[in-house]
Amino acid sequence: MLEGLVFGHNAAMKTVELLNENSFNFDDLKAVPEWNEEGMKIMDEMVIISYLRKQLQEMMSDLVGIVRSNRRLNMALQKHQEIAAAVDEIYHYSILSPQLSELRNLTTVAHLIITQSMEMTENKGAFYNKDLA
Repeated sequence: MLEGLVFGHNAAMKTVELLNENSFNFDDLKAVPEWNEEGMKIMDEMVIISYLRKQLQEMMSDLVGIVRSNRRLNMALQKHQEIAAAVDEIYHYSILSPQLSELRNLTTVAHLIITQSMEMTENKGAFYNKDLA
């Protein structure tokens, strides 16, 4: 968490610096197209988003908690792919909502945590892989 806090602070400081210098590249922002809601519908069943969020939270807690193993991480990656595919499907036909946006962010962070944990070659910090002991 400390690394995330430091990264966020550094990003904010760089943004303030660029805005003060007025050297922020606003042309890149103008190139981003407006959101097109054509053909999309309002998510009428928020229970699906709640269900996927709970599945993601339970999977991360059970398989990618403080004590990990390579087998658990592989299982978590497979389960994450299923959840991420379901979230992507909902994202492509639904009008964006704060809950859906938050779930997409959670799936992205979960993927990063799982893949980085799989790449670790030694136990460091608060997390422990019993296969590396």
